[in-house]
Parts: sequence; structure tokens; C-alpha cells
Amino acid sequence: MTFRIMVTQVTLVSQHTNTAYLNRRPNLIKFISLNNYRDSDGNFERKNSIQRTWLENELSSGCHIKWIIVYFHYPQLCSNGDDEENNLTTKFPFHNYRNVCLIISGHHHIYERLVVNGITNVVVGTGGHSIRKMSSEVLPQTKILDDSGYGALKIVVENNQIKCSYILVKNPYNPKDEFVIV
Repeated sequence: MTFRIMVTQVTLVSQHTNTAYLNRRPNLIKFISLNNYRDSDGNFERKNSIQRTWLENELSSGCHIKWIIVYFHYPQLCSNGDDEENNLTTKFPFHNYRNVCLIISGHHHIYERLVVNGITNVVVGTGGHSIRKMSSEVLPQTKILDDSGYGALKIVVENNQIKCSYILVKNPYNPKDEFVIV
């Protein structure tokens, strides 16, 4: 995934070398980038990993932040995922932190917006390599599922809200999906 973010402050969050997670704090939004590959710091889904401890501290200390947007590679839930990938009992409980408003992931080469435990989750796996056909079985949490082409999620913060638009490369002036977070 590629993100272009106008940032007023970037904070290095780990003393470890080769870490792949950080936070960005422009104004009232905190962006948290996580690594959910299997590596030496440990996947944040694992209860005793260094990254999970860091994440819990970051989320707990974010009470003054209005919105927290979290992004990582593998989605917590996706219609194109298998039963093991979609087992929410093994996933990090983002819903326990009131300011987490949006979770962005990729991996599956489709676009899907879901609401899981009150939090908007977006799978935007349409940025490059290929597009895959969407699953014939759509999860009940799914609001929209699309496999019609390459695209990206545009996020605009203005007027005390976050406006998100899923835009297809082949038709950039007509968003395929739009939603607002207040």
C-alpha cells in the first residue's frame, strides 16, 4: 500500500532497528502504521509481541486524539479471506479503544468496506499487481465489495469530518464508494 500523508510531526517509536511500525500525528488525527507480517518484533495480533505492547500503549495514550486511523497489510476480516484469516477471536480488539475510527488494509486484490464492532474497515488491495474476482460469499459485515478495477482510497479531513472515497483509476471522477466519519 502507498500512502501520501501531509504530516506535521513524525515520531520514531521504536529503539529497535528494522522496525516497520510508526505513528504520525497531524493535528487531531493519529495515523498508526503496523506490521502484521511474521517478523522478529512479532505480529501485533500476538498477545506477547513487542509491537502489541507498543500498540496498546499508543492507543491508550490517544484519549486526546479525535480520530485514530490504523493501517497494515493483512486485513482482519475480508470476504475473500479464508476461515482462519477471518477468525475475529484471534484479532487485536481495536473496538476496545474509542478513537479508532478507520482500519485500512490490503493483501486481497479487491475493494471491500465492512463495519466490524462499530469500526469501519476498508480492504484496498487494488493498487497494483492484479485484481482478483470477489468471493461469491459476502460477509454480513460487508457494506460494499468491488472487483471492477484498480483503485485507491482518498481520505480528506475537513469541516470536522473524514470524507473517504474509493476511486477507480479508469473512472476517477465518479467514486465507486463514499463514506464519512464524524
